[in-house]
Amino acid sequence: MALNTHPHKTTKKCSHSIVGVDSTPLSSRTIKRIEEAENDFLEGNVLTLQEIKAKYGLE
Repeated sequence: MALNTHPHKTTKKCSHSIVGVDSTPLSSRTIKRIEEAENDFLEGNVLTLQEIKAKYGLE
């Protein structure tokens, strides 16, 4: 794997201002929903894009 040699790029962490990270803290409701989604994913309760398209007749 080659190292990045572009003069404007770096291998260090990106600055939050560059990637547009919002500094506003997440609400407890949002954190709970993220945790629920993570649990669904870990338990295998997910659908592929193709399955969703077929379910809603988009193909």
